[in-house]
Amino acid sequence: MAVASMVGGSMAQAQTTYEIYVGGTQVTSTNAADITGSWKKGGSVSYDDATKTLTLTNAVIESGDVQGIKSALDSLNVKLVGINTITTTYASSVYNDMNGKMFITGDTLKAMCTLQSAMFSSYFSTLCIRDCYVEAEGMWGITGVTGFRDEVLKIDHARVKATGTSFGSIQSFSQFLLSNCHITMPTGAAWNEEYHAVCTGSDMV
Repeated sequence: MAVASMVGGSMAQAQTTYEIYVGGTQVTSTNAADITGSWKKGGSVSYDDATKTLTLTNAVIESGDVQGIKSALDSLNVKLVGINTITTTYASSVYNDMNGKMFITGDTLKAMCTLQSAMFSSYFSTLCIRDCYVEAEGMWGITGVTGFRDEVLKIDHARVKATGTSFGSIQSFSQFLLSNCHITMPTGAAWNEEYHAVCTGSDMV
């Protein structure tokens, strides 16, 4: 969406908005180089539309009841530089919307949510965690919607620690794909196709 207005008889520069929100702040061509708000407690967040890349550099995001990162783009790269922390209460720290592909790469992300899923991926979506370290802790750790609507989770050459304080640590995905890594904890845990979750036997982890 582009919005322009006449100022002093000349056309003001158009601002482009993108379907990405950080702490509830929509990313635009105006703020893309330095996305900020009351939610930013440290570090920096920026967006490059040419490469569809959102870069977190030692970012500390505390957004309460609003998603830390929400993307409704067809594809988004989340690049992690240093140690990045997203803390929320009743909204997912990371939210990948319908029909979206989100690729998380780089250094470290700690996604913490008190009363929702730490990381959520919606219908017909792909969440890929690659070449990085991710901690995800919430009532659900990393979750899709039902596990029957083409929600795909891929972990490729990454270290991921997922904790569900009340429900599944990794659940409700139609596909769970591991490349260059394997489940190490708890002992005996594996992907259960029937439950669409990581389980030990028939017990969801």
